[in-house]
Amino acid sequence: KRSHCFLSLCVSHRNFYGGSTEVSFRTSAPEGYLKLISGSTYKSPIQSQLKRSSQCSVKAVKLQCIECGKSLSGRIVGGTEAVNGAWPWQVSLQIYSQHVCGGAIISPSWILSAAHCFKPFSDPKIWAATYGDVYLPDLQPRRSVKRIICHQDFDTKTNAYDIALVKLNRPIIFTQRTVRPVCLPNAGLQVNSSSEAWITGWGQLYPSGPSPDILHQAQVTIYSKDICNNRYVLHGKVTKTMFCAGKLQGGVDSCQGDSGGPLVVKTGNVWWLIGITSWGYGCGLRTKPGMYTNVSFFREWIHKQMQDESQTEL
Repeated sequence: KRSHCFLSLCVSHRNFYGGSTEVSFRTSAPEGYLKLISGSTYKSPIQSQLKRSSQCSVKAVKLQCIECGKSLSGRIVGGTEAVNGAWPWQVSLQIYSQHVCGGAIISPSWILSAAHCFKPFSDPKIWAATYGDVYLPDLQPRRSVKRIICHQDFDTKTNAYDIALVKLNRPIIFTQRTVRPVCLPNAGLQVNSSSEAWITGWGQLYPSGPSPDILHQAQVTIYSKDICNNRYVLHGKVTKTMFCAGKLQGGVDSCQGDSGGPLVVKTGNVWWLIGITSWGYGCGLRTKPGMYTNVSFFREWIHKQMQDESQTEL
């Protein structure tokens, strides 16, 4: 019997699986197909048991791990107030009920954020995740944190590999309106400067300024690596693990308190998490766009950490 091919990758866990659709093997795929290697077993990470193929025999299966990236609307400087349901994956990560960093819901038990948020505050017991409202004092419910997984190569000097996974003690219950996950980028997702990109957070409205109680949103432009690394912009500071976004003329940017929050783009009527607020020079300065962790670069790392944790609990 011939095995099916896969157009997208799903972590094998009952809380993540959303659905599947059989498609014609003639259906084009930007980066080809994935096939299970003969003798594969659920006991090993699925990423190590797949091989790429330019062709698929008979049938292909498109997997949707979870119904993600849906919203009610199609540290932020130069932004506007958000409304409930616009960014239902937005999380406030707090220490003793005080907002510290942002994050994004990617599954019932997992939040994606920035590694620098947890240096030196690495004890999960002091952290909690709150969500479900744009008004910070009204965020409910709260979920305590079970584990924080920072990338092993995170560099505090260059801010490379600035990514962290937060495992919750109890899974989040999704709603139709205000609590939903965002989609992780699939292989082949095309993002450019014309993409509709947005950042969100409860960070400062301007440098050394107040932090709002209402979640703020701002539309930003994603710039090429060549532009970002221009000596008049970020002078070679952009590595393969990050990208820059904002407005070269200044005035729109993330700021203190927005760290770890999402940068999302909308393609195919779905919102994709492609960036994590990481670092920058000031807030909203001319020719100094903000720096964001490149989530696509870490796609396999994210899946592996989640799958390893799931297998540990079996």
